[in-house]
This record gives sequence, structure tokens and C-alpha cells, in this order.
Amino acid sequence: MGLPNDSILVTPGSGATVATHLVSAKEYQVMMEADNLGHIKGSRADFLAYYTAVTNASNRSVAELFNASATAIVRVQGIWIMPSLTSITGVQIGFDINRVSSVGTGGTVVTPRPLDTTYPALDASITAAYSSTGGLTLVYKHWTNYFLNDEANAGAGLVGLVNQLPVIADKTVELVLRQNEGIQVKQSVTATVGLTGALIYFTVE
Repeated sequence: MGLPNDSILVTPGSGATVATHLVSAKEYQVMMEADNLGHIKGSRADFLAYYTAVTNASNRSVAELFNASATAIVRVQGIWIMPSLTSITGVQIGFDINRVSSVGTGGTVVTPRPLDTTYPALDASITAAYSSTGGLTLVYKHWTNYFLNDEANAGAGLVGLVNQLPVIADKTVELVLRQNEGIQVKQSVTATVGLTGALIYFTVE
């Protein structure tokens, strides 16, 4: 269906226009879903931050997203850990999902990209990076994900397809980042073979 083709007036109070659409000679009221925060679904600006896969190393910061804005709220709705599946004899490897209270320093900057180019520019106080060597004060660890990073392991190829955030009923869990809050994907099991990157999906309000 295209856009609503008609409307009706609702008169209680000051009156309001209600959208309708013609189906089989009858006009039906057009409904729009809202999320639990009152936003129309799909109306929040959303972004992807892609973190290039680099060589695994003990305690390496694989991905970081930090919100230093006093006005914006970041809601992380997807985290994907993405091994490169290089030709290696793999080992068990683990990645912590951490909440942090300070931005990373000394890393490689990542530019989050909007899913719709008509969105306003991302607040400059919302930053992304990887391989930082300082900052990133740990608040607590949310969880650790483990897998065998060997291209011969069938499960390794599925790792990059699995959102690390759980789905409960029909709701995807969100990690909410308010001012001076961030998340970090950090290698937690010593391994120096293979390469791993990440992808983070988030919305801004």
C-alpha cells in the first residue's frame, strides 16, 4: 500500500485529522506502531559502525562505542563479532562485552554510517574506535562469548551472523548509553592467531 489516500476529522476537543485508506470500497483507519518509548517504529535515526578485523591479541579492544553527548541517547541493538576465517589452526577464543565510563585513547577511529542519508549528522560526541591503548574504564562486564576461530570449524562461519544481544519474546535487548557511557568488545582469552572485527548497530534519539 502507498500513503493514505484520505482522512477523517475527529471532533472531540479541538479536533484532529485521522488518516484513512481505501480498500474494497471502504475506508480503513491507518495505524502506526510505536515502540515502548513512544517513538513511531522505524523513526529513530540508526547507524552501523564497522570495525576492521585485525590480528587477535590478549586484551585487544575489538570495538568501542562511546556517548559523550549531553543531549543524545544511544541505544545499541546489535553487536556482531566477525572473525575473518583466515586459514589457521584455531584455538578457543573469548570476547567480553563491557560497559565502560571513559572513552578510549590511542586507537583507530571508526566513522559510523547512517542507514538513511537524509538523517541529521551524528552528534560529534558519539565516537567509535578499535585497538585503543588507554581509557575505557571498566564499569562491569555484561557477558563473554566463546568460539573456536578455525575456518574448518563449521560454527566459526556462523559467529558473524549472530547478534550478541539476546531476543526475549519479540523484543531485542538494548544497551542504553547515556552521557559518558560506552560499550567495548574486548578479547578476553589469549590467542594470537586469526583476525577478528565487529559490527555494531545503534539508534540515536
